[in-house]
Amino acid sequence: MKNSVLFELKQSRERFQYYSQLKEKGSSPSLVVDKWIEIYSERTLKLETQVEKLGLNK
Repeated sequence: MKNSVLFELKQSRERFQYYSQLKEKGSSPSLVVDKWIEIYSERTLKLETQVEKLGLNK
C-alpha cells in the first residue's frame, strides 16, 4: 500500500507541474487547464496528508 500511495503522490505532483507549465505557456484553454490544476492540487494535498499519517518519506 505504501508504494502505491507514494507512486500516486509522485504522479499527481508531475501532472500538477505539467498543467501549471501549460498555463504559463498559455497554449491551451485556460478554463480546462485551471480545472486540472485544481484537481491535481487537491489530490496532491490529500496524498501528502495520507503519506504523513502513514509516516512515509516523501
